[in-house]
Amino acid sequence: MNAPAIFRTKHASGMIHEMSELAAGGYGQCAISNQPSFHIPYINAALGDSEKTAYHVERLSRLFSSGAEGYPGDEDNGSMSAWYILSCLGLYQMAPSEPSYLTSLPLFESITVKLPDGKLLEMKKEEYKVREMRSEVSYEEIMSGGNLWEKIKK
Repeated sequence: MNAPAIFRTKHASGMIHEMSELAAGGYGQCAISNQPSFHIPYINAALGDSEKTAYHVERLSRLFSSGAEGYPGDEDNGSMSAWYILSCLGLYQMAPSEPSYLTSLPLFESITVKLPDGKLLEMKKEEYKVREMRSEVSYEEIMSGGNLWEKIKK
């Protein structure tokens, strides 16, 4: 994510909007403006380092806003919204076929999610200690409700 945003237009007729978004984003080769990069900040968590993931997710989240230009790129079928919402929760599903999520810090001070069976999943940022958390949580653990920190602390 710290590599320069280098791209070439050798075989294209010119610069396409993804290239300009990559350069404008300021996050090297992580073009969060496009779906193929959604997983990049979470690679560190997949390798057991949720601290680096939390750092990068927090920085990238600054590219989103509630204004008319609220997304840093194309909002294709809700995928960018889903990435942002899950990242706000401190979660990311690296492999859609696996019932587990990588963890990061929640981006809001307090979040409560009402689950389909009426249970509540709660996240309080002040409780999280990034160096003391597991880098993965199961779908079952999430859906059982309760305090998420209690489920992911080591």
